[in-house]
Amino acid sequence: MTQLILILGLTACAIALALVLHAVLRPETGLWPPRHPSRRSRLAVWTLTIGIVVLLAALSVLDWGAMPLPGWLRWGVGLPLVLAGNFIVWREAGAFGSAQTMGDAGSLRTEGFYRWSRNPQYVADMALVVGWVLVSASGAAVPMAVAVLALLALAPLAEEPWLEATYGQAWRDYRARVRRYL
Repeated sequence: MTQLILILGLTACAIALALVLHAVLRPETGLWPPRHPSRRSRLAVWTLTIGIVVLLAALSVLDWGAMPLPGWLRWGVGLPLVLAGNFIVWREAGAFGSAQTMGDAGSLRTEGFYRWSRNPQYVADMALVVGWVLVSASGAAVPMAVAVLALLALAPLAEEPWLEATYGQAWRDYRARVRRYL
């Protein structure tokens, strides 16, 4: 079962990475952010996203504790990363509102954690993934976690052309003063 979930998870990550790379190379045709937000585009993006999260969680639970990690690393480093990642993601997603989180244009967010990073939700998601792998001590989850981290690192590159086209000079000014990640 673990091997099947790993194959499904890596396949889902490969599809998501291909879509992100397509959006980076051909921003005018990318799936995310949606050029013309619709129920279908949102459903496609969020089904894939939620599927990846569920598969990573299932893989970790099935292989729970397989890596011999010390308790201080699992609970002293991993758990704080999971908690901090969740706090930042949900705080910023809540500040955006559901429509903008789903890809609708809204206002350019430069407050909150966006004062220090243009992509605090992606950075927080990365921390969450690393923390979850540490807490679960799942060796089987490591390959999928690496693929998810690559996906999270590349996703902003797909969004930036849309942000510039949508917010113009305000985006360019913000981009000039705030780093992409940290």
